[in-house]
Amino acid sequence: MHVFYCALGPNEFNRICSCLSAKEIWDKLESTHEGTNQVKDSRIDMLIHEYELFEMRHYESIYYIFYRFTNIINSLNSLAKDLTKLKLEDLLGSLLTHELAM
Repeated sequence: MHVFYCALGPNEFNRICSCLSAKEIWDKLESTHEGTNQVKDSRIDMLIHEYELFEMRHYESIYYIFYRFTNIINSLNSLAKDLTKLKLEDLLGSLLTHELAM
């Protein structure tokens, strides 16, 4: 726990100073910076939507298109979403949500 105390700035320290274990510190920092599972799922849904609708804009260069596309893919990877193992129920739910949004 001492490593956390030394590595964090004053604002972060104030968030975790009442924690009693390293696990509790980690969980608090994770939810503060990454959000809850519901927030993560919403972010993933938004990124998947961006991915599905991705297209070149008439004013964009190839480099900028590649940058935008790579950004979407890297964001999905950082959220640890394995799109090849998406459950059928989750896929159906995403499709229904997408259909309602249209």
